[in-house]
Amino acid sequence: MDEPFAALDVQTRKMLYSHLLRIHQETKKTILFVTHNIHEAVALGDRVIVMSPKLANIKKQIFVNIPRPRSIDHPLVESITREIISESNDLFVNDPVKESETASEDLDRTIISTVN
Repeated sequence: MDEPFAALDVQTRKMLYSHLLRIHQETKKTILFVTHNIHEAVALGDRVIVMSPKLANIKKQIFVNIPRPRSIDHPLVESITREIISESNDLFVNDPVKESETASEDLDRTIISTVN
């Protein structure tokens, strides 16, 4: 899925997060989705892959070892999100990034998340 929740309001997005996790729990199928929202990737995924700006390679891979069922507001989700954000500028130090660009939950980078 490519940016499946990007255009949704917060309430609808959280409802669909729950549906996605329920579907995964019932089917046990791997779900792969692309997002720019790190918090979303960490909250929903078991593995988060940060890609280079041109999708040429993987910059970082993070395994999310938070037990399921997990709350989207789980404190470890926030902690892992902040860790990725703080490392993100270092990950792209050799990439052409505007000096004024700062890290945020919505990076100008592609994040791939898998729910296994």
